[in-house]
Amino acid sequence: MKKRLFLFILVLIAVAQDVAPQGSLGSTTLPHKLDTAVTEYKKAIERNPADAAAHYNLGLAYLAKHLLDEAIVAFQAAISLRPDAQRYTGLGLAYIQQGWHDKAIVELTKAKKISPDLTAARYNLGVVYYVNGQFDEAISELKKTVELNATLATAHYNLGLAYKARRMYPSAIDAYRKALEIDPNLARAHYNLGNVYLETEMYPKAIAEYKKAIVIDATHVKAHYNLGLAYVPSGMLDLALAEYKMATQLDKNLESAPQNILLESEKTGLLDKIIASYKKMAKQNPNAAEIYRKLGAVYGLKSMLDKAITMYQTAVQIDPENAMVYAGLGLAYAQQGRLSEAIVEYQKALLINPDLATVRLNLGVAYYRKGRPDDARTEFANAVEIDASLAIAHYYLGNVYKNQRMFDKAVTEYEKALSLDANLPEARSNLKLVKRLRKFKRDAPETQANK
Repeated sequence: MKKRLFLFILVLIAVAQDVAPQGSLGSTTLPHKLDTAVTEYKKAIERNPADAAAHYNLGLAYLAKHLLDEAIVAFQAAISLRPDAQRYTGLGLAYIQQGWHDKAIVELTKAKKISPDLTAARYNLGVVYYVNGQFDEAISELKKTVELNATLATAHYNLGLAYKARRMYPSAIDAYRKALEIDPNLARAHYNLGNVYLETEMYPKAIAEYKKAIVIDATHVKAHYNLGLAYVPSGMLDLALAEYKMATQLDKNLESAPQNILLESEKTGLLDKIIASYKKMAKQNPNAAEIYRKLGAVYGLKSMLDKAITMYQTAVQIDPENAMVYAGLGLAYAQQGRLSEAIVEYQKALLINPDLATVRLNLGVAYYRKGRPDDARTEFANAVEIDASLAIAHYYLGNVYKNQRMFDKAVTEYEKALSLDANLPEARSNLKLVKRLRKFKRDAPETQANK
């Protein structure tokens, strides 16, 4: 039971990682050596404590070094001396990196009010709204961003993500295409454009976009996997199997996932045939909640999320005590970016069965994306307590500790994750980063914030 949802977990995590990074402040260039920069700006402040620009630039240097508490103090000092849009934006960026999204929105909104045409403020406000699940607000800010700077490919790309989350598919397609006109090598834009085509059953176009993503990044696991899904409805089973096998070579976790039907059995590999079979079974036995749950799972594999949700909701009406139905419904909501609804369904599942490690993990991911790091940390810790072999939970727990500057604990979790899965995406690079940040923290001069 624990492993059945694993592929959906991968999809959910992919969504969390899809959004493009926050834009820079643009008008301020940091010195090449950050340690030297910190020293020089601190000297400038000692000479003139009222030098707002020095406080601001010190904040930027700390931000670049990922010393977020120190950056926040510096930006706040700059704002208290001379508030302006860039300084509020800097503080907003620091809050975003801390995972304090509501605070970030407050500061970035202040920046926008002072300077409505400051691209960095608009862009980052759009990003944080998207991560918060406030898609209409994200669309508004990102549309303004591309009006201000039509050449910013990542703004068009993020706008596409927001449109897709609202199921405004034609607008999402247009935004992704504009991003690709500016940067044809943006693999994630090809991949997410393929996802829109897959969800709207435009399979030949989906295939074309996934292939383009793979040409740019041959190790793109999700592009290989979804290319396999796109081949299935056209009956191209051999090609589908080839893509699934490539995906499993790149990510060994896929190999043992029972939901990977084509690898499990070539004879039953066609998802449409499976759906037809389950529908027939449902007609014969309309009170079988498990059939509707399985239908929801298969529709989820096809990225047909509205249909998946309908199937899960039907199953809930038949059997309201089935924890796995609520878990599946939560995953479908999460894939649509409806995080608050996902959290409610995961909690219902855990009330019935508190020992579902994958549900704990997914609840933690939802909290993580909502900017609730303490709640996320609790659930990731619960997940690894139930199932210590869950590498992805250790990885996400490491991320939370990293963002909270608890570097020793982050190192421990990343090392556990890698010991369980040496190919886990980004865990190795994050481990290296945390070790550097830990050294920076130990070597950093004492500041007013920590005296």
